[in-house]
Amino acid sequence: MATPSGSVPFASSCSAMDVPYTTQQYRKRKIKQQQLGVHTRKYTKKSDKIMCKKCVQERTSAIHRQYFGNWYCSTTATTSFEAWKELLMDRGYGRRKDE
Repeated sequence: MATPSGSVPFASSCSAMDVPYTTQQYRKRKIKQQQLGVHTRKYTKKSDKIMCKKCVQERTSAIHRQYFGNWYCSTTATTSFEAWKELLMDRGYGRRKDE
C-alpha cells in the first residue's frame, strides 16, 4: 500500500513476521535495557590491520610466517625459520600422529 507521496510505509515493508524470533527478542531486550538506563559499551575495532605482537609492525607475508598457529617473525627471531619449524615439530606440532 503506497502513501500519497509514493513511498511505502515502514510498517508494511518490514513486518514482525519477516524478522526471526531471536532478533525480535534481542531488540525487545535492548529497548528494555535502554529504558532502564543500562548503558553498554559499543564495540570499537582497535585497528584495521593485523599487528605482530613481537615487532609491533603490520603482519605481512614478507616478514612473518605461520606454522600450525604459531607465528615466526623474522625481525625479532634469533634463529632461522627452518630451525624454528624443527623446534615446533619436536614439540609435537605438525601432522596428526597415526594411532
